[in-house]
Amino acid sequence: MGLFSLGIIPYINASIVLQLFSAAFPTLKKLQREEGAQGRAKFQYYQKLMAFVFAIVQAVGQLFYIRPFVDDFSVEWLAGSACALVAGAMALVYIADTISELKLGNGTSVLIFANIASALPASVGQLISQSNSDDPTNVAVYLVAFALTTLGIIYVQEAERRIPVNYSSRCGVAAGTATLGRIALGAGKGADAWLYGMGLLPPRQADWRPSMP
Repeated sequence: MGLFSLGIIPYINASIVLQLFSAAFPTLKKLQREEGAQGRAKFQYYQKLMAFVFAIVQAVGQLFYIRPFVDDFSVEWLAGSACALVAGAMALVYIADTISELKLGNGTSVLIFANIASALPASVGQLISQSNSDDPTNVAVYLVAFALTTLGIIYVQEAERRIPVNYSSRCGVAAGTATLGRIALGAGKGADAWLYGMGLLPPRQADWRPSMP
C-alpha cells in the first residue's frame, strides 16, 4: 500500500456531499453562489475539512481491509499507517489546489487524468503481449474501439441544445406577449445549454461508497 493509495477520492467525496447538502440547506447554497469570492473560499474550506474526515475514515477502512495480511497488526501500526495515508491524501488536495491557482486547469481533473494516463502504458503493453500470442487482429480491433470511444466522448462533451428563453422588457408590449405590471415577457432567441453540464457527478454519486471499517 502506497502513501497516495487514497488518491483524490476523499476530496471528490467531500465535494459530492457538500453539493448535496447545498441543495438541502439554503445557507450553504447562498454561501457558494451569492457571497462572492469570500463565500466560495469559506465553502472550499469546509470542503477540505470534510475531505480530511473522509480521508481518516477511508484510511482506517483500507487498513482494516488488509488486516488479515498484516502480521504485526496493532493500534500503533494502525495509527501510524492511517496518519501516513491521510497525509498523502491531503498532499494531493494541496497539489490539486495549487494546479487550479496556477490556472493550469482543474486540479482534481488533472490528477485524475494523470492517474489514468500512468496506467495506460502498462495496459497497452499487456494488450500487445497478449495479441502476439493469440490473434494479431485484436490490436486493430482495440485501436478502432478506442478511436470510436474517443470520438463519442468528444461528441457528447461538446453537444449543445438550443433552449427557448423568455426575457423581460420595459418597452412596448408586442402582440402575443404576456404582461405583468409594467414588464412585458417576450420570447427570446434562445440560449445554448451544454448537454454534458453535470459532467461525471451523477455517475460518481451513484457509485459513491467510501471505505468503512
